[in-house]
Order: sequence, then structure tokens, then C-alpha cells
Amino acid sequence: MEKKWASFLLIAIGINHVISVSDLALASQWSDSQVTLESLTQSYSTPEALTRFLREQMTFEEDRELFGRTDYWQSPEEFLSRRKGDCEDYAFFTQSLLERLGFRTFVFSLFGRKGYAHTVTVFKEKGNYHVVNQDRLIRLNAKTLEEIASRMYPDWTWGAVVTQRGHQGRIVREIFKTSVEAQLVASSLIERSA
Repeated sequence: MEKKWASFLLIAIGINHVISVSDLALASQWSDSQVTLESLTQSYSTPEALTRFLREQMTFEEDRELFGRTDYWQSPEEFLSRRKGDCEDYAFFTQSLLERLGFRTFVFSLFGRKGYAHTVTVFKEKGNYHVVNQDRLIRLNAKTLEEIASRMYPDWTWGAVVTQRGHQGRIVREIFKTSVEAQLVASSLIERSA
């Protein structure tokens, strides 16, 4: 499709939605497959704008459906190309963009009872931690990882700051809920994963 028709189509679609000049510029790049992580941060330069982009352009899909395996951590570039992924893919993609914008960030995985596991991006702004949970910005104004964990999932047992190594994760730092019961649950989870 030529650029002028793609732009016309976007304008026609935009009649019911407010679309910005950056949305049109990105749509033109997207149709030419020229969207890069760098161009995204030029078009979407705040956490609010980035989460809007995630909501409008990306789709959640489990690794088993996408790759036929339980766990496959895409690079930010792979996620951008596919526009589909699970919580780790969203988290590392968002971390990459926020770091390009100058935010201090990390990826945080949270675990709890009955197999609960979820991964988000945490970033620091004005001395407080906030979360991007897939395509939602959550302004927690938290001071610690424990506070983030408790506010995101009160029944959490342990959490970990993680990095990506190839298509897998690596734990950098662990935190545990202080109750004795939570410690026992967390230690049994670690033993099972070892």
C-alpha cells in the first residue's frame, strides 16, 4: 500500500479517535517496516505515551502459542517485529525504551501462591518507583521492592530482579516476604525449579 493511501486510511480511522502527528509519522514508518526502538522513543517520549503505544500496537500472547514452548524471552527487537509476546517480552521491551529516555529501570518478576508468576518493568522517577505492567502505567510512588510486590500482589512470596541472557532470564537479586510461611513456600519453589 502506498504511503498516501495508508495515511488516508489512518485519517479515516482516526475520525472517531484523536490521533497525533507522531502517530501518523509512526504509522508511515510502520508501513515501511522502519520502526526502531530509537524512533519509538522519539515519537513516544513519556511513560504515558509508551504505554499508549503498547496498548494500541502490541498483543499479549503466551510463549506456548507463539513458540510452542513454555518459556522464550524475546529481545526487544524481536518483540517489536512480532508485536506479540508475554509479560517478560513486554517488560524487557519497555525497559529498553525507558532506558533510552534516561530512566533508571529494572525488570521485576513476582511469584506467589498457586503458581502465580508475573513480570513487569519498574522505573524510578522523582525518587519513587513506578511500574509498567504490560500496557498499563501504575504510578505506585513506592520506595522499596517489597512495597512494589505487596501493592501489586498481596499474596506474593518472593520476587526477583532479572536480566535477559539470550532467550532466558537470569536472577540478579531476590527478595522474600518476611513471614515464615512465605519463606517455606518460596524455598519449595526454588527447589522445584533447580
